[in-house]
Amino acid sequence: TWMSVAALKAVAEDNAVISSALDALPASAASSGIPTLQELQTKFEEQVYKKCRRAALVPAGQRGLEGQVLGMVFSTLKFPPGPEDPAPESEKDAAEFVLARARRHVQLGELEPAVAQMEKLTGQAAFVAKDWTQKAKERVAAEKALKVIRLECALANESMSNGPKE
Repeated sequence: TWMSVAALKAVAEDNAVISSALDALPASAASSGIPTLQELQTKFEEQVYKKCRRAALVPAGQRGLEGQVLGMVFSTLKFPPGPEDPAPESEKDAAEFVLARARRHVQLGELEPAVAQMEKLTGQAAFVAKDWTQKAKERVAAEKALKVIRLECALANESMSNGPKE
């Protein structure tokens, strides 16, 4: 991880585009790596979605264990909206609808729009989603940097193969 990024920086030091793309990588990429899309999808489905939904369904004014129990009960009894279900205009950014849309984007491997949805969450649901959302942002940033690096390498390869002909 760190050595791979450092090695790539050393090789690409003469290429400003690749150097800039590498500098745009999150610091965690070099130190602890970035989760794969599949890891993010699994964590979202198995943990984040359920916990956020539970947190979002805690009634206003209810805190502590009592609120958590109510959120758990409501999340079990209340059928969640689907990603295509029309949200009333006054509730389009309500956690239930935001989570449904984010879940669909995650399932489709569309992390950037999923992150955009997750950033609409507020309160306890936002707190619960914070770590996953940060990791997903890091993945998006890494994919963008990789796309730039691949394009730059393809262009360099093309220019070398079409180099001066004698």
